This record gives sequence, C-alpha cells and structure tokens, in this order.
Amino acid sequence: MDHEKWAQFGDFFGGTLNPILGFLSFIALLVTIYFQRQEIQLTRIELVKSTEAQKESANALKEQVQFTEIQKFENTFYSMLSHLQKIEESINILTNQRERSSFSLLLNEIDYLKVIDTEVLRNKLNYQFDRGQDQYFIFLYQILKFVNENLPRDWQLYRIREDYEMDVKNHMKRYTNIVRASISQDALKVLLLRCSTTSEDDLFFKYRNLLTDFRFFEHLKFRGNGELIGSIFEASLNYHKCAFGNSHYLKEFEDAFQKRKKCI
Repeated sequence: MDHEKWAQFGDFFGGTLNPILGFLSFIALLVTIYFQRQEIQLTRIELVKSTEAQKESANALKEQVQFTEIQKFENTFYSMLSHLQKIEESINILTNQRERSSFSLLLNEIDYLKVIDTEVLRNKLNYQFDRGQDQYFIFLYQILKFVNENLPRDWQLYRIREDYEMDVKNHMKRYTNIVRASISQDALKVLLLRCSTTSEDDLFFKYRNLLTDFRFFEHLKFRGNGELIGSIFEASLNYHKCAFGNSHYLKEFEDAFQKRKKCI
C-alpha cells in the first residue's frame, strides 16, 4: 500500500516538477542567448573602435610621411635658393668702389646697341653673357624645374578638392613667388629677353613654358628710357599673356604705347 502511495506521489511530483524544470531551462536558454548577443554586440563595438584606431594610426603615419616629404622638399628648395643668391653676389661687379649688378651693366650695353628685333638681340646676348650670368640663369631654371617636378602632389588638400590641378599649380606658385621675389628687376628683364622664343626647337623653349606656367613676370616693371624698353616690350610678345598674370605694369605700358602710336 505504501509503495502505491509513493508511486502516486512520485508521478504527481514528476508531472508537476518536469514542466517547471522545462520552463526554467527554457528561461535559462533565453538568458544565455541574451548574454551571448550582448557579448557579440560588445565585440562588434570593440572591433569598430579597433578599426577606427587603426585608420587614425594609418592617417597619422601618412601625415607624418607627407610632412617628411614636404620638409625634405623645402630643405632642398631653400638650399637651392640660397645658392642662387650666392651666384648673383659672385657676379656683381665693383664700379667706382660701389657694387653694381652685372645685369644692370648688361642692360646698359643692350640699350647702347639700339637693337629692337628680338632674335638679333638674343643672338647678341649669347655673346655678351659671361660664364657667371649663364650659371645664374641655368641654376634658376633648375629651381623652377625642381618645383614643377618634385613638389609633393598627394597632400590631403588636393584630393578633397575638385580643382586638383589648380591647387597644385597655385601651391607651386607659392614657392616660385619666393624665387621671383629674390630676383632683381634687371635680372627679370634679361631673363625675359633671353627666353623670348616661340620655337619648340629652341633650347630656351621649356624654360619659357615654365616661366609662363608660374606667371613669373607678373611684377616686371615695364619702365625705362631709350630703345631698351621697346626691346623688352617686343620680346614680351613672344610670351603668352599668362606669363604676366594680372600685371598692371604691362597694361599701363600697352596703353601708353597705343597712345604714342596714335600721336605718331
């Protein structure tokens, strides 16, 4: 009899407890799934943070490389500019105990020749030039060529702008403006005469193109007396207008030249 009661009690207990245990197991499974999802979500967040940190680290490294490239470029650029100034100092001439630019003396000789035709004048310049002046203009060309070919072009500034080429050219011009600022008006006039050509076979054709690209004669003053200023104006006609940028000096001279023609 006792065995039957215990059997009945066991059946009752098992029938009651099993659903409860099953339900608790189901709840435990849901809790486990919840915590696993939380863990996966946290892992994803950590992965995102890790990816962002790697990107920031890569960007920082890239900026450091870019800065190093810029620094390397500028060190070379300013070293070349310093050497150019030393060349100019070495070719200046002492006259009456006063230092005078050899380019100023050369322009006086050109004015004395009374030659306006550009090609004739350029041929005479080739004979008039001394070794120091040749070295000066050759080295000036190397500086402009160095800026044109070696200025870092992968800066972030350029990539985020649509006018990439314009940005590069404007940035180059920042450096070539520094070069131009170190050159005297007399040297600029001689340079304009020397590179005045339209022939692609001419040795100075590439030189002329660089001067045009960088609007190198933007601040050249078209002022002076005698045949020299006429020679300089005639030589300027072999350049594209871009070589003179927004020069008000050229505009003033052209206006004065036209008025003079009308009077004649």
